[in-house]
Amino acid sequence: FYLTPGCGPRHAVHSAEHHPGWLFVACELSSTLAVCQIDAVEGTGHVVQESRIGPARGTSAGAAAAIVLDKRGERIYCSTRCEDGAGEGALSVFRVLQGASGQRSVECFQTIGTGGGCPREIAISPCGSSLLVCHQDSMPFISCFAIDSSSGSLAESASWSSNMCASPVAISWGPTKC
Repeated sequence: FYLTPGCGPRHAVHSAEHHPGWLFVACELSSTLAVCQIDAVEGTGHVVQESRIGPARGTSAGAAAAIVLDKRGERIYCSTRCEDGAGEGALSVFRVLQGASGQRSVECFQTIGTGGGCPREIAISPCGSSLLVCHQDSMPFISCFAIDSSSGSLAESASWSSNMCASPVAISWGPTKC
């Protein structure tokens, strides 16, 4: 299937458990989140919605970078990088909505600055209580956000800078006891 020409698909998330037949795509060049209905048997699909991702108020225009889906399939978190390198990156939080016919759509309910200019990758903790952001080209190199368990909204909780990891481009959580 085809996405909007020039959108620059970067990363996608899918949940066979929560959203069978649906794919959510972060498009880098258009800074949009594409909601796509797919038919894996036929190998076809189509875009049913495109929503703007970030940037936070007062930041430069951004380019979508990373996308994650929470473990309950209820929220999508997307990051945007500053294209000019002079502003702050952002995280946008979307609710995944399901219509009566099974149709999926998304609604952005929060956009928050990441504390750094180039949020390259994001990861949700296995417990679903925190989200880490690694900034490739700026300090802090890693920011941590608390995830509200009922709303899914974010609040910055900590940040770290270290010469041992001066330009992180990927991040993941190790084994965690929930």
